[in-house]
Amino acid sequence: MALIRCPECGKEISDSAQVCPNCGCKTELGNQNEIMKTSLLVDIGFTVLGIICAIFAFVAYYTVSTDAFVVLIILAAVLFIIGSVYGRLIRKNNKK
Repeated sequence: MALIRCPECGKEISDSAQVCPNCGCKTELGNQNEIMKTSLLVDIGFTVLGIICAIFAFVAYYTVSTDAFVVLIILAAVLFIIGSVYGRLIRKNNKK
């Protein structure tokens, strides 16, 4: 366990601390954990939106028209792709 200096107050703190116990400033480790949580929420959000669009697409296929089905399926696929790519980019940039 190494000691680092808090960027806010300058006190020595553990390098595994997520916040400074003296002033409450988030450390780099705390910021990384927050970014990872945000990335996970983005992934889950886009996945849920994609699933909802897919459900609406199948309902539209059997009730309204095949045109609405095609549009909603394409929208669902785009949402899945955006969520997956965006989440991976956030995690990849966070590791650097």
